[in-house]
Amino acid sequence: MVSIRTKNINIHSLFYHIILTVKYRKPLITKYEDFIKEQITKSCESRNFIIERMEGDKDHIHILVSAKPRMSPAQIVKLIKQHTTYALWKEYENELEKEFWKKHLFWTQTYFIMSIGSVSKECIDRYIANQKRSRVPRIHPRT
Repeated sequence: MVSIRTKNINIHSLFYHIILTVKYRKPLITKYEDFIKEQITKSCESRNFIIERMEGDKDHIHILVSAKPRMSPAQIVKLIKQHTTYALWKEYENELEKEFWKKHLFWTQTYFIMSIGSVSKECIDRYIANQKRSRVPRIHPRT
């Protein structure tokens, strides 16, 4: 079932699956997960985005967000990253100084974003909900 949102004269159904990764792949999401989720929720609510689902893993977080067509997906990601980084450093400066050599870093510059037009919202919702349950150890080849 497609969720269609209406507001005044526009009708839209825009859902984005966003994945943000911690700088240097440090396993910090678990440590700060509740705080990060709270900050992402606050930043999205301030811009009238709707968080449909959010789940973290050790070094990255998945977010399924519904947004109005006024803001580009890149702007949504930028807003989330800026807000959470600022809040994390404000709250946990002493701890983060031990993790990062440069202040006000938390996320990598890169991110993944996909509109879910060709996949049902429920499918992405289940995938994100199962992130913690499906932790398969990664095997990294030595270089």
